[in-house]
Amino acid sequence: MPKDSYQDAQSLGRDFQALSPGNTEEFRGCFGKLPFLLQHNFADSELFTLPRLARAAEQLIEQGRGHRFMARRGQDKVNADWSAMPTVQHVTSAIQSIGEQNAWVKVTALNEADPAYVDFLDGVIGEIETLLDRPFRREITLAQMTAFIASPGVATPYHIDHEENLLCQVYGEKDVCVYDPSNRENLPDHEIEQFYFGKLGAATYRSETASVGKVFRLVPGTGVHHPSLAAHWVRNGDAPSVSVSLAFCTRDIDRRAYTYQSNFILRKLGLRQKPPGRAPAWDAMKADAIQAISKRNPSSYHELIFSGPSRLKAPARLARQVLRPAPGKQ
Repeated sequence: MPKDSYQDAQSLGRDFQALSPGNTEEFRGCFGKLPFLLQHNFADSELFTLPRLARAAEQLIEQGRGHRFMARRGQDKVNADWSAMPTVQHVTSAIQSIGEQNAWVKVTALNEADPAYVDFLDGVIGEIETLLDRPFRREITLAQMTAFIASPGVATPYHIDHEENLLCQVYGEKDVCVYDPSNRENLPDHEIEQFYFGKLGAATYRSETASVGKVFRLVPGTGVHHPSLAAHWVRNGDAPSVSVSLAFCTRDIDRRAYTYQSNFILRKLGLRQKPPGRAPAWDAMKADAIQAISKRNPSSYHELIFSGPSRLKAPARLARQVLRPAPGKQ
């Protein structure tokens, strides 16, 4: 790692605040609950230039972690399916020439690519602890940085994410529409259950509730907080865009995810279930059951949240393979 990159990460993460929310009380009151606008001070950092991000992608490949990123052809509809964005093979070239291509690139877990990003993320977590006035670091089960790089006019379809995150704009402009995660008219519980059992596109865009989303215009130096399960869509402006997501899984939202996974299974057995939060003791038992079959020491987001359902699905997958007719015997 170049020495100046390490010093850049240290100065941004520790020597001065990377985050500068306009309203500390809003940050403290809305974090994890509602979307809100914030400011940051790292839009000019060398860590988030296109050449530096392309190098991070190369480092992930060199480390055998090529699965940590994806590149897709861009499209301009917020209500599209992800299948409308087919994958692109040459990720690093897509990043470096993003202004000349119609592409959308996601580089997940930058902090696994380079210690400079580890140091930066650690500093930001310290700032969040100060803003929240509580030991947030102890709540975290997984923290990672993800870069989103997109061509002009490209839209990211409506979807939900498990993590709580701060989406910070570094270059270009974009509109981000974020919905209240507690609004069950817009996001029914059955869609959340399907999402947590592996249907990542389960959240359905509804034209009749589109107006309840709040649109934030992001420019370099601004960001928006996405609570866990806050549905959202993104549309880039007229220039290439780079934004960085600082994302966190926590014990509370992980346990809620396990409860939703249990509810999915029990509903399939014909048993009606209450949404998480209605019966805390029963929720805890259901979460314990899923956590018991999940990977004990997860090393990735997928292992942390989806290893339980994956293990439950494994016998059915094996049975389908065994019972599948041999070629020429159908």
